[in-house]
Amino acid sequence: MEVLYKCNSPSASQNTDYWSISEKNGGETDHLLVLGCSVKVFKGSDAFETLKNVFTVHSPILQALWVWFKDDDSKGAGPDGYMKCLCLREQGQLNIIMNNGTFHTLPLPFNVRGMWYVNRLLLIERSVPDTEVTDGLSVLFTISHPMEDITPVTSRKISYINGQKGTTNLSYVTSPQLRVATVISDHTPPLVLTYDTRDNTHTLWAIQTATSNDIPSPSSTPGGVAGGVASRSRGAPLSSSAPERITQYSGSPIQFNLDITPDKNEKKRSLLTPLHEESLRNATIKRLQSGGVATAGITRTRKGSVSFTFSPSPSLARKGEVSVASSSRPVSGRSPFVNRYSRTRGGAVRTPLSPVLQYSRISPYSKLHPSMALLYNNNNHLLDNFETLLPQICLHQQWAELPDLDCMMYHSAVDAFVCKDFKKEKYFVYYIPELSQIRILSLTKLFLGDISVYSDEYIVISNVSSAINLININMILILINGSLELYTGPYKITNIDLSPLYEIVGRNENGSMGMSLSGNENGMSLSGNGNLIESIVNPVGNEFNIITTDNDIYHCSILPIAQSHTISLCIDGICSIVPADVINSVFISYYNSALSLANEWIRFENWLLSVLGLTNTDTDADFVSDPILVHDPLLKLLKVDVNPPSVGGAKRQEVGVVSNALLKDYLNRVATCLHLIYEELKLNINNNNKTKNLGVTLYKISHCLGWLEYKDHYFRDNPSLLTDINVNGLKMVNEVGVALYDVTTPPPSVYQCLYQLMNERRVMHRYPLISGVCKRSEQIMKIYQLLTNNWWNSDDQIYYQVFNNEDIVPMETSSTNNGVWLDKLLQFITSEGLTPHLLDTFPVGVALPIKATMGYCRRNPNTLSWKPESLLLIGRDDVYDSVVGEREKPRGEEKGGGGGGGGSVRFEIQRNNDNGMSFDDEVLKVRFSTDMRVNEVKRLLTSSEPARINLEQKPEVSDHDFLEEQELHLLSLCQRTMSLPVGRGMFTLATSEVLPTSSLNIPKLNLLGRIPPRNNTIGLDHIDKPAHMSDWPLFHNGVAAGIKLYPSSDSKLDSTWVVYNQPEGGVNSEEGFQEYSGFLMALGLHGHLSSLPSFNTFEYLQNKQELTVIGLLIGLSADKCGSMDLSLISLLSLYFPPLLPPDSVDLDISTMIQTAAVIGLGLVYMSSCNRFMIELMINEIGHSPGPECRFGLNRESYSLSAGLALGMIGLASGDNSVIKGLNIVNQLRVYINGGMKRDVSAIDTSSSSQLVLEGKHVNVHVTAPGGILALSLIYLKTNNEQIASYLAPPTTLYHFECVQYRPDYLCLRTLGASLILWDSIEPTQSWIDGNIPRIAHEYSFKSNEANPSLYQLMSQSYLFILTGCCFAIGLKYAGTSSTVAKNILFEQYKKIVSHQTEHISKYCVETCTQSVLLSLSMVLSGTGDLSVLKLIRKHHTILSTNENASNSCYGYQMATHMSLGLLFLGGGRYSLTSDNKSIVALLCSLYPHYPSSSTDNRYHCQALRHLYVLAAAPRVLITRDINNNESVSVPLTLHCTDNGSESGLEVWSPCLLPDWNRITAIEIKGTRYSPVKYELNENIKSHLIRYGTIFVKLLNGYCSYESDPLGQKSLLSLALMSPTHYQLGGVIGQLNISSEAFNDKHINQICDIYCRHGNEFHSSALLETISNDEKELLSIFLQLEEISNELNINNHLLWQLKLCYAYSANISPVHESLRDYIETIIMKTNKMISKSVSPSLLLNYLIDNKLTGGISDINILSLFINLTGLPFIKRTGEGTDITSVISLLVGNEVNPKTIVDVMMCLSVPH
Repeated sequence: MEVLYKCNSPSASQNTDYWSISEKNGGETDHLLVLGCSVKVFKGSDAFETLKNVFTVHSPILQALWVWFKDDDSKGAGPDGYMKCLCLREQGQLNIIMNNGTFHTLPLPFNVRGMWYVNRLLLIERSVPDTEVTDGLSVLFTISHPMEDITPVTSRKISYINGQKGTTNLSYVTSPQLRVATVISDHTPPLVLTYDTRDNTHTLWAIQTATSNDIPSPSSTPGGVAGGVASRSRGAPLSSSAPERITQYSGSPIQFNLDITPDKNEKKRSLLTPLHEESLRNATIKRLQSGGVATAGITRTRKGSVSFTFSPSPSLARKGEVSVASSSRPVSGRSPFVNRYSRTRGGAVRTPLSPVLQYSRISPYSKLHPSMALLYNNNNHLLDNFETLLPQICLHQQWAELPDLDCMMYHSAVDAFVCKDFKKEKYFVYYIPELSQIRILSLTKLFLGDISVYSDEYIVISNVSSAINLININMILILINGSLELYTGPYKITNIDLSPLYEIVGRNENGSMGMSLSGNENGMSLSGNGNLIESIVNPVGNEFNIITTDNDIYHCSILPIAQSHTISLCIDGICSIVPADVINSVFISYYNSALSLANEWIRFENWLLSVLGLTNTDTDADFVSDPILVHDPLLKLLKVDVNPPSVGGAKRQEVGVVSNALLKDYLNRVATCLHLIYEELKLNINNNNKTKNLGVTLYKISHCLGWLEYKDHYFRDNPSLLTDINVNGLKMVNEVGVALYDVTTPPPSVYQCLYQLMNERRVMHRYPLISGVCKRSEQIMKIYQLLTNNWWNSDDQIYYQVFNNEDIVPMETSSTNNGVWLDKLLQFITSEGLTPHLLDTFPVGVALPIKATMGYCRRNPNTLSWKPESLLLIGRDDVYDSVVGEREKPRGEEKGGGGGGGGSVRFEIQRNNDNGMSFDDEVLKVRFSTDMRVNEVKRLLTSSEPARINLEQKPEVSDHDFLEEQELHLLSLCQRTMSLPVGRGMFTLATSEVLPTSSLNIPKLNLLGRIPPRNNTIGLDHIDKPAHMSDWPLFHNGVAAGIKLYPSSDSKLDSTWVVYNQPEGGVNSEEGFQEYSGFLMALGLHGHLSSLPSFNTFEYLQNKQELTVIGLLIGLSADKCGSMDLSLISLLSLYFPPLLPPDSVDLDISTMIQTAAVIGLGLVYMSSCNRFMIELMINEIGHSPGPECRFGLNRESYSLSAGLALGMIGLASGDNSVIKGLNIVNQLRVYINGGMKRDVSAIDTSSSSQLVLEGKHVNVHVTAPGGILALSLIYLKTNNEQIASYLAPPTTLYHFECVQYRPDYLCLRTLGASLILWDSIEPTQSWIDGNIPRIAHEYSFKSNEANPSLYQLMSQSYLFILTGCCFAIGLKYAGTSSTVAKNILFEQYKKIVSHQTEHISKYCVETCTQSVLLSLSMVLSGTGDLSVLKLIRKHHTILSTNENASNSCYGYQMATHMSLGLLFLGGGRYSLTSDNKSIVALLCSLYPHYPSSSTDNRYHCQALRHLYVLAAAPRVLITRDINNNESVSVPLTLHCTDNGSESGLEVWSPCLLPDWNRITAIEIKGTRYSPVKYELNENIKSHLIRYGTIFVKLLNGYCSYESDPLGQKSLLSLALMSPTHYQLGGVIGQLNISSEAFNDKHINQICDIYCRHGNEFHSSALLETISNDEKELLSIFLQLEEISNELNINNHLLWQLKLCYAYSANISPVHESLRDYIETIIMKTNKMISKSVSPSLLLNYLIDNKLTGGISDINILSLFINLTGLPFIKRTGEGTDITSVISLLVGNEVNPKTIVDVMMCLSVPH
């Protein structure tokens, strides 16, 4: 025993103070010190421990323990989703402190006897009062989370009838006589030991997770009550269970009295305990107070009776029923916990007292008082509102003691544990303090059925004060009569000498002893004022605490059975090959022998030779030696006592004295096992000395056995054995038993096996393994098995399991696929935990093939089949993070974000100088690092700065007039400012993340002007301006701020944050509601509104702010696009009158809100082809203006939205049954071309509008746009030429003059026809000319003085048709960056601009120009194309010049800046897609009709301009350096498929990718980064789409392309350009370049240590390995260099040279320089050994196997034998000359080369 330190124990006067220690975790131990009302948490290792936390509560802490609760949503949870919590139990409540700082207080509905954490649950035992003797209430409960209810525990008990095992009974644990003695939570399954006070018996239970079959039926529960089933009310929270908190009522006309006072005469108790009474009272009150059924009053009389008071309800009394009215007295006696309620994780509100026990049903067989029975008979419905709480665990009985009816003394166990003996058999040990016993039950025999369920088959150890389990060393420490004794299972090992403890206790401050020691055979005791051991407690591993009678605590430890790893390995190996009944004797024997000598290996060798019977003398005298103090006052285990313990009980087990030669019968097996362990130790370069010690021992054993070849084997490994070994006193074994490993076979040699495998492609003898002991040998053999199958294409097994008839199951290696076998190899290496660091501990010759193979894998990783762990193993963490890792994206810098607020603090929208474009533009900087285009974009889109007004005042203009002129000019410039937010939103799309503690940052929309040179600011104060001019621009500003955030797939926004960011005063405030309305819509577009609670949604809607309702409806619909969510449909129907009931009240709903509702329905029903909604929408396209249509405003917008919604619902459905059945095409043709309205006779003229006069014909000016787009979307991409012909432009002059062929409608017609004929769209001039009618070519742009209107009509028609073609090209090639499409659109743009004349309206030219510019931006979205940027900047400048500012249009400015935003979409990270959903979104957003002012929504709802978000997709690919996470530029090859043909696209990252569906692989090219080819499957593709990042690893010696564009700054280039290019270290030193330029830390260290000193070899090796990317071979170079410089080379190093040479010569995947270097070392070594070997010594060895001579000569001889591979040949004495020796070699088929080497050494001619 070793005394570590004395603990600072609490005062003995504090009975509530105690320590609680948890298990070690990662070398650290958690200690809890409970001091009254406080608990201190200590954390640390054995040497250092710190105080982490102190928690204080209001009342004394009765129990403190650590628990783990499931909490997936919390950041403090572990990988498995469970969070560590500290549970503190006070009187009446639980305090749970979670790891993330959350604090829960749970009032307990009953008194608690104890708590345990088991099976991820908190097990609670209810304290049963003495008055409760009848089954009925549950005793055991569980809690799975602080926010969940307490649930009961069920049990499956095996009946015991007449001494026989009966059936299994399922019930709740309700016996009041049951007590939990202890719980074993660290066993699988967890165990519970209970004690029955009635039978005085213990029962062992296994805890299992409850299933549906573990719920008892009501009839199976004692007492008729369903086992006291715990239930909870579905209604309001329950009240407190304290009697004084019960609400009292009076004035009742009906009373039922229930006397629950116990009858002292009859000595029996009522079934209703106080807990029953309180539960029933709570349930009755809650039920009777609800909903007019009944209310009741309950009063307690002084005798303890309960009075129920009822008052009839007038409503029910009229029906003749017995009911009650409300009580006239108010509720009194409020619970102090009434305000401390919390919300459950399921959403229901409950108080902390809600897990109160309730009845779920009352059985008709209940023995209740007649009054109570009458109550339940008349009011069975009172309990209908309670749901049963299902059990979470079930106790399964495993074993029980036989009833002891004679023993009347209470003797419950207080502690128990599960332990193992040395042979790993399990025992259940429980301690009974009243009897001073521990009882040991064999769990192994119990589970095997060797022990009956009801029995007393256990071992008893008496006179025990306490016992603990030392789990790390499989021992039990027992305090018996003041002395400590060690056991393993039921077997005693030894007594513990306590003198070190007494020495520490007795030493006073002056160093003198304050007590005297006296010893006896049972241990040590004290005299004088000595201290005695009170108890031993708190076992953790092999450490524990000793508590003395003076309440002092000493922390001690028991040392393990062996300090040396080699000795432990040998003992484990011996135990694995001997019978199980001998194992304990082996351990006990060695544990006692280990007390004699200080040198551990000498102790082990003496013991081993003794137990093998190979010593001539009795070693007992050596074992019983005087105690040896290792260091004062710490002492090892000393006194030996192998006598059996004093046992008692029903059945006893004696343990005999261990025999000295107990392993004599297993001598051959032990020798073979130790030899394999000897070979195992060779595979660790740190075991050289350990191998030598074991070799000496094995040499002695082989000498005794007469195994000459084994002796020769150990001599060859360690020639110095001849001088170190003393074999005197050893017995020779004359008769050797049958050995499982034939001694005639050469001794197994791991080096020889691997050498034969690589040099001869086979092994002469399969290598034996002992599974579980020779772990490294097994790992190496399995690895080489895989390597061999690949090298030689052979399936021969190279290993087998010794001492077992079955071979070790080999790995499947039949596949010849290179990637498959490499995958299996890497998986095996990973599963075995062989990290590169561990591989460095293998000998260099063994590790070389493995490292070379891993180097090949590192240079050629397989991203499809290899597991992620394999990628980490080979050092390709860049590939791992690219396809599996979850590194966060670089987040934008929220410069304007404010601090967080508390729960009641409202966030305010921040206003600062931020322009709304502050985000991480790292991608833009890398992509456009050579120019300032990004800064120019930010300048053009800035709306937070005043506009510059540069007007000169003429002399005749007064100051007042000039001020008005300036403000008028400012008003024109404000049109541009107000149009900027839409484009800014596109530019900043999904570029930033906001923290939950920060506030919403919306940049200011500045409508002021700045007058140079003094920069005075002016506003629009002196002129008339449109009303609500800034409402929609502010709405767009809010949308831009909202869509700047990450979408829901990358970032989750809490609904609380959304609500608290509303403007001060809410959405009804006069300022800020517009921006917040747009912000809500943006959240919906990003998918964040799904987390917004319904009550918040309706709160926003009831405020009746038009913009708020529009933003919320469209946002919610976009969030649930295509979902057909019923709740959202119900919400939308409130704002869509056609869906309201016919007799409903007319609601005052504006046309714009109805428009938003129509679009919302289209989004929700997208692609559903719902018949009802299609029929509804087609009617709404031609909806006649009614009284609700105020002044006929925005009818066109409503009709267009209905057409778009119809197109969404029937998107690309074509001629399906619904479309044909409803005759949709003909109806739409009427809307497009005109005609009679449907059901003209049914038109009610009384309901028509009084302001808009429409006849019986369709108004195509209103319905045509919606009809065209609806028909186009329904037949989208169907290539239906007939439908497309309905939209074709006219071919005659007459039709051109018809109203249905208005020039602007021709743009929509051409666009619609092209969308239908999708496959025919081509970015060519011929395709465009083919869509323009011939007559348009003839008459357009040709002067006609006779008919100028014809010239204007045909020219405008030509331009609009051309624009429609360009728009179609833009949609088809959106996001493709097609050069062909870009060029053709550029040509059309120039053509339109060139036709800007006075005969063509400005509206026509501007509309067509902006539409073509938008088409260009669609094709080049996200590319930041410089040529398009110049065009946009030109339009921005022209529209803001002095002469054009007054005529500028708000809509055209919006289109210009939308083009700019699309060009840099999402900060250069996003692009557009061209799927069906995206086409609809782009049509809604980029509809080619632009508003004339900021308040204009007549033809198109401005809110729809933001639906482009649904068409945007992240398409950027960023390459980041894995070492610093910085974005770098890398050459890539994109392998794409186009119409079945594959092509490679060479790009540089960061870049925008083509459509992900086209890409099949992404390959890293170039020579500076580690190569890899990512074959894209669904998992890898989805990961890359989500993160958009590929990590790359810069090769050592290279610089990035940014820092070294020409490749002249890399260290390799500098070294090669130097005069002595191999002097890399000199180059580093001369140029003063830090070695940190290498990306590998290991190489950096080597460079610092070796290269700076100018060593040529080290520089050459470093240069070779780096230039060939073979860094694994650098360590091989260095180790071989050390071997070559070794003056006295040994056989171990020689074997490494042989293995390296065999691999490089026969398999040769290594670099040529390494192979040449190995050959050079081999030749040098061979020459040195051949010259130094003694011929006479070699001849003597060959003649009679004797070795004589000096140690140096013997060493050389052993090296020569190993180098030549000379086998051992046993001589019989015939022929002592050289000729006979050579003949013997030839006769034994020795390798001819070996014979030649021997002949040359002996100078024999050959």
